[in-house]
Amino acid sequence: SVRVLQAGELVDVFHRYAQDPNGYFMVQHASGGLLHPSVGKTDGWTTARVSEAWDAQYFDPSNYKTWVEIQWTHPTWYNRRGHRLDVSTPSMVTQRVLPEQIRQQHSPSEAQRQPRVSLLHMRWGGEQPVNPVTEGAGGWGAIGSTPSDNYINGLEDHIFQTLGPTYEIISCFIQGSQELSKLAPP
Repeated sequence: SVRVLQAGELVDVFHRYAQDPNGYFMVQHASGGLLHPSVGKTDGWTTARVSEAWDAQYFDPSNYKTWVEIQWTHPTWYNRRGHRLDVSTPSMVTQRVLPEQIRQQHSPSEAQRQPRVSLLHMRWGGEQPVNPVTEGAGGWGAIGSTPSDNYINGLEDHIFQTLGPTYEIISCFIQGSQELSKLAPP
């Protein structure tokens, strides 16, 4: 577990799509985010730079301002609608994350190992989000309908709580059923 981090230190960070307020995910090439269906890594290890010194003795999980502030260093990020993240603007790549998602690069950790499991998630990438329909007759309850972000985020939270940062999720964001045939191998 991380105890102290220095400003400017390069670290391995477990990115979780559900924690990204703007819904960006990593792609290896721009085509992964521009073309549809868009495909990228939504949960998994990547690198970042620590923005400000951090000490575990001042950490309070219920106080977001005490989480570790980092700047993502992965070069190419897109959202489900094909908008590229401007990584040249520091505020766009700065985020606070829990220390349990950070590993120092000089220490052996899960970040240097192959994931225990790789998951492929099909998600809605259309213009309008899926209504989770949590209430009323025919409602799905607090977790929401299966294609909704509520449901998928709940599933992914359970995966993280069960496996810790030892997995990866590749997500395909579909805008319509006609895109499903594009996922077939050649």
